[in-house]
Amino acid sequence: MTLAHMPPKRANNIGRYTVGSIIAQLRGVERQPMAFLQGGIRDYRLSGPCNSFCGRAYDPEYIAWAWAVIPYLEHERPGVREVSLCCRRPLNFLKSALAALLTSLPAGFGDANPELVSFVRHRDTVHLPPEYDVYLTLVRSGRSRLSGLFGSADLTFFSRGKFEIACELAHPPFGFMLTLNSPRDNATGRISHLGDYLYNQRANIRFSCVLGETASPTPGDYRTDEEIRRPRPDRNCPWRVT
Repeated sequence: MTLAHMPPKRANNIGRYTVGSIIAQLRGVERQPMAFLQGGIRDYRLSGPCNSFCGRAYDPEYIAWAWAVIPYLEHERPGVREVSLCCRRPLNFLKSALAALLTSLPAGFGDANPELVSFVRHRDTVHLPPEYDVYLTLVRSGRSRLSGLFGSADLTFFSRGKFEIACELAHPPFGFMLTLNSPRDNATGRISHLGDYLYNQRANIRFSCVLGETASPTPGDYRTDEEIRRPRPDRNCPWRVT
């Protein structure tokens, strides 16, 4: 993960950096000697340093899910796919996703959504508040994508002006979308029900989600580069999440 991550030994990240070298580059000054660090790049997270809570409580499950979906990414073609995972900890994974989404948003978002923050901070809290929904996409390749909070309106004739407020964080192998008071008719990829499990409770999970790429900079667009380059894109493309 880019915004919340495991302690270095479990981060699966071989790159090293120094805080001093980053600051020196940003300020255009000479780098001062400093100990190497290894892992993610953010200093501030939902509960302070990631290692103190979120990384320890939730991210081991994030890593387990990442390894578990590799066969789908390697062998399945883009589209809507059925995913089956055995003996996983659903609540832990959902809270890891939400922690990453929350850290990607301005601080004021947490102040305005205390129930969501409390759901993530307290590991034994179950049931995601009903005004929120989380959607999962398997991301095969492409760029990392961070949208911040955005709104979109469906202006088609039969939509009745349906409006959605959401935020997205996509980084292979996962893309997460959080919606606020904006339930979708299409439940593909919805994983909000993972919040109904207990902390560390293991279960066999089966759900449908989109497998796509982040070739487009547009939030929620998981078309492949080939699809984007077509002169007349198929409006019914099954892996465009709307």
